[in-house]
Amino acid sequence: MTDKKYVIQPGDGNLMAAKAIVHADTDVVAVYQITPSTQVSEHVAEFKRSGEFPGEVRVLHGEIEAFSACYTASQCGARVAGPSCSQGLAYASELLHAMPGARCPVVIIAANREISAPINIHAGHSDVMPFRDSGAIMFFAKNAQEVYDFTLLAFKIGEDLRIQLPVWVNYDGFEISHTTVINKILNEKGIEEFRKYLGIYHRPCSMLDMEHPHATGGLVLPNAFMEAKFALVDAMEKAPTVIKEATDFYSKNFWPVHSFIEEYEMEDADYAIVTMGSRFGTVKEAVKQARANGEKVGALRVVSFRPFPVDLVRKALQGKKAVAVLDRSGVYGSAMPPLCEDVATSLTNTTRAPFVRSFIDSLGGRVLTVEQALEIIQSLKSPKKWHDDIRSTWVGVEKGDSI
Repeated sequence: MTDKKYVIQPGDGNLMAAKAIVHADTDVVAVYQITPSTQVSEHVAEFKRSGEFPGEVRVLHGEIEAFSACYTASQCGARVAGPSCSQGLAYASELLHAMPGARCPVVIIAANREISAPINIHAGHSDVMPFRDSGAIMFFAKNAQEVYDFTLLAFKIGEDLRIQLPVWVNYDGFEISHTTVINKILNEKGIEEFRKYLGIYHRPCSMLDMEHPHATGGLVLPNAFMEAKFALVDAMEKAPTVIKEATDFYSKNFWPVHSFIEEYEMEDADYAIVTMGSRFGTVKEAVKQARANGEKVGALRVVSFRPFPVDLVRKALQGKKAVAVLDRSGVYGSAMPPLCEDVATSLTNTTRAPFVRSFIDSLGGRVLTVEQALEIIQSLKSPKKWHDDIRSTWVGVEKGDSI
């Protein structure tokens, strides 16, 4: 009898998300289909039809209905997942902001796509960034394998009684959602072991607990509102411990997974590029080529965007001469886009802090090339201070700042 706990399976990010939903023994999946996340719900529905998935699949009349169903099912103590992206997330914004405050650990599967206008169906992070301070935990996957891993782990992390928060699994639309690669997924033995570790979700205040009736959704006045919101701060401060516990278990019993950041050639680097998501592969290739030419440069990927790994980012970047931060979300009227803002803030009031330069790239599915990444590296040799030029450089934009 083999001790192997996984099988190898080709699949894209959407299939891997659906597989993880099934393997986590999810109770309810509520959906309204939207490109490029549509196939998540299609795969789950097919698993339901074939008998592989015993949970409920609820197809509603719009994203606000779908996430209302997620919200309600979670309040009743169900294990819940909801896939969506772009305008769908915007349409459901009321519920997505309410879930953290109501302590609903819904797993939100987001095949990230730009928000219109102009309308675009390709990758960008403009759909998730409006929710970055909603009180939800957020991961950004770099490939389909991580979509599977983080979706499984999201249930364990969000449902932990120390946390009780929604968890977003973000991955770039089409570039990950529709790109087939080779992945590891749990076999029957692995699923059994993971489900034992995951356990059955017991909501502390389930609406179906008839022995302990209570009210929910009531008006909270000024004498208690700040305390309710501060509870989210407390949960976020505990989240790194819970995330590490879950990822350590997963790495020990199945295969390695990154928790907060991923470093590449950072130890002796003078310069660094920081990014999130699928572009990390392109950045790594640029670093490899620059290293071959004698350049001391490294790459850093932020995995856990919320809670932001301030201490780890600070440690990785302290002592570097200059850092380029690549955002896949535009900024209009502010000094820095979201990722750069968090990186720069992490370095505030620290010794040996590097110069930080902001770059905006790959909006609307545009491809960041290795050549462009190499030019970004070269630009770091003459870094500008924020007070010299606070405008982000938009990579490859015609008739605008470009490199």
